[in-house]
This record gives sequence, C-alpha cells and structure tokens, in this order.
Amino acid sequence: MDNTTLTGHMISRRMNESSELTRRTALGLSLGVLTSLGGCLSQSLSIQEIEDDTTEAGTITALVAVANDGSSATSAQLTVQCNVISGDTYTKTRQITVVGSRTNTYRFEFDVQDSEVDNRYEIAASISKDRLSFLGQL
Repeated sequence: MDNTTLTGHMISRRMNESSELTRRTALGLSLGVLTSLGGCLSQSLSIQEIEDDTTEAGTITALVAVANDGSSATSAQLTVQCNVISGDTYTKTRQITVVGSRTNTYRFEFDVQDSEVDNRYEIAASISKDRLSFLGQL
C-alpha cells in the first residue's frame, strides 16, 4: 500500500517496505510554503518529490526535491522526518538555499534498527522560514 498525504505545510508518504532494497517515488503538489512577517504566504519554495531507498542494513535514505518558483534565491529550513509505525521517529533538519527558477535535491539518511526496516514507515518533509533569519535580512 502506498499513500501520499498532503497536510498543512507538509508532504508525507506511507508505505510497506520489505527488507530488500526498494525504491519508490512520491510525486505530488506541495503545500510547503513560507510564512513571512506580515502573515502572507509565499509560494516560492515547494517540495516537488520525495524518493526513498531502504536497505537490509537498516538505512533509509530520503531524497527531497525542493523547487524555487521565484526569481531570486530563497533560504529556508527543510525538515525531514522518518516515522516508523510502531517504532521510533527520526528527524533531521537542514538550512537550504535554492536559486531562483531552480530545483535542488537534498539527501537525508536515517540509520534505523534492522528490525524496524520491515515495518511500515512514513517519510514527511516540510519547509519553514526562520523568522529571526528573515528579520536579519531586512
């Protein structure tokens, strides 16, 4: 079963994974948005695609493609979470900058317990603008 769920500012995927190397792609429109000081929403950065691989060794690799529809470079915080159903949740965060009219792909690796790779898991990615960084740019 492979479902893609869009909620709020997040795109996520749920799936059953076997212990052998697998690769699946989740495509969808992104609701990843940046919140500016005035409370307006900016559509410049969006999550375009999430790909993942799992290995028998217990590593889940998530590749997250982020597009910038604006004309100038935009920076934000990209958070990727791997939630193993009936297991642990792993979260990684990275500051990113995407040049205008470009798409960048970011790689996140989660070392999970071997036994958890057999379980269902959810990969979620979200984009958020750090207000303090935004203030510093004014």
